[in-house]
Amino acid sequence: MRKNWLFCILIVSAAALLGQALVVGPSFQFTSIDFPGATLTRATGLNSEGQIVGRYVAGGAFHGFLLSQGTYSSIDVPGASYTIAHGINAEGQIVGRYAGAHGAGPRLSTERGKFHHS
Repeated sequence: MRKNWLFCILIVSAAALLGQALVVGPSFQFTSIDFPGATLTRATGLNSEGQIVGRYVAGGAFHGFLLSQGTYSSIDVPGASYTIAHGINAEGQIVGRYAGAHGAGPRLSTERGKFHHS
């Protein structure tokens, strides 16, 4: 009887240790992303360098943004009624959409800080 009781304690202890080992993993930190002065901010892209792009609403209009090394930058195509950034690659090239004088739909990309339209 005593051997069975010790065996049960051993099994329960091993299961508890294994359970703890399965729970341990990488730790993550959650951070709020709020463009200064915006009523809404939504992140839509992240690259391997930790740069984040997305959109925010201010003054009733959508604007794109880049968050890089803790600094927010607004992305607005000149003359557009809205600009939205969707993604960013490791080189920092940003893709998205905007609405111009002829309506919505054109796509945009950036390279070295300049807009390219398609």
